[in-house]
Parts: sequence; C-alpha cells; structure tokens
Amino acid sequence: MMITEAIRKAGSEHTICALLTAYVATMQFSRGLPERVRAIPMLGIDDLKSLLEQLVTESEAIIRLPDVSAFNVVEAANVFDVAIDRINKIQEEAARERDGRGRSPGYSPLLETQAA
Repeated sequence: MMITEAIRKAGSEHTICALLTAYVATMQFSRGLPERVRAIPMLGIDDLKSLLEQLVTESEAIIRLPDVSAFNVVEAANVFDVAIDRINKIQEEAARERDGRGRSPGYSPLLETQAA
C-alpha cells in the first residue's frame, strides 16, 4: 500500500492531512466509505482519530460481508491508523526539539557538567 509508505515518510502533520485528503478523494468513486469519512479536507489529529473510530466501527459491522466496500473500509482504517501514528511521532519529535534540542526527557546540562 503506497499511501501508507508516503505517510510514514511525511515530515509534517499538514503533509499527512494533504495525503489523506487525496486518498479519500480517490476513494469517493469506489463507494464503501462512510459519508463522514469522505468529508474533506482533514482537519488534524483529533479529526483523524474521530474518523478512525468511525471506520473501525463500520469495519466491525461489515467485515463478514464478501463485498468490496468491506475491503475499502478496512483499508481506510489502516491508512488512518498509520497517519495518526506518524503525526504522534512528529509531535513527539517536535516536543523533544523544543524541550532540549533533541535530548532525552531526563537530560540536564547540570548533570553533563558534573560528569565532566
């Protein structure tokens, strides 16, 4: 699934939302995704989490159907899950940068000085 690879390599939340918006736009023609999920653009991680919950609920309801729409919903749930995971990682990396220029959360310049 190439879209998940693009999402995993994306460098910003904005890029991920743009990729998801393009993905959902292509899925609109195949039917099978809940209408709320097809509403674009994606508005950030809270919106994505809500949409993922809807996809999971929908997939649980239709998973036993031998239908293309069941596959589409499960695939979309996977794509959204990867996107949320990547956004969380980007946010964690940004927080580390803000909180100590990439150092671990327990880093202290005082400890570094004492060790020298």
